[in-house]
Amino acid sequence: MNQLLFLDLDGPLLDVSAKYHRVYADILEEAGHNSLSLKDYWRAKQAKVPELEILRRTGAEGLFDTYRPLRKERIETDRYLALDRLQPGALAVLDMLRERFGLVLVTLRSSRVQLEKELAGLGLQERLDLVLSSGLETTPRWRIKHDMILERFGSSAASAAAQVGDTETDILAAKALGIFAIGVLSGIRSETILREAGPDRLIDGITGLPEALGDRFKP
Repeated sequence: MNQLLFLDLDGPLLDVSAKYHRVYADILEEAGHNSLSLKDYWRAKQAKVPELEILRRTGAEGLFDTYRPLRKERIETDRYLALDRLQPGALAVLDMLRERFGLVLVTLRSSRVQLEKELAGLGLQERLDLVLSSGLETTPRWRIKHDMILERFGSSAASAAAQVGDTETDILAAKALGIFAIGVLSGIRSETILREAGPDRLIDGITGLPEALGDRFKP
């Protein structure tokens, strides 16, 4: 396999904002509460506003204990996964990168069956060399990705070209592994929060990845 490149799914490759918002809004509306607009909800998520505070903003804090299990139950069902959209240029970038790198998806999706179905339907599965996934909910979350990579690749993981993601989970995992960390601003964290995690590079979206890889990428 060529030099490895570790990629997160939600954010860098997929726009999941509509899915996240629809699950949230449906749960609130079914309980008779108003919900934030997609714009306001996603802004809150990017700022890492706690779920309880998001609910409180429309007077729905009383749903907190039931909201999280309902969200987990729905978020990876066909109804809501259908709302996911490929980020602009994602497939073209992967086609370009796979000529030089072994592309490894590293994600915290819970259902492997639903994950593989979505990857196939969106044309992603055929472009990836390996998919690592885990539904663990332990903390810190970066350790889950770190351990998946280390268990599969051992010490050779440190020679990977980069780890790419839209949250501190990906950046901290990369730093712990000694991998070049690239943060992507098309996902669920604001630039301020992502910068605090200390990525080696920040890019606006997946189309900026070849340039961000610098000398690591030689078409």
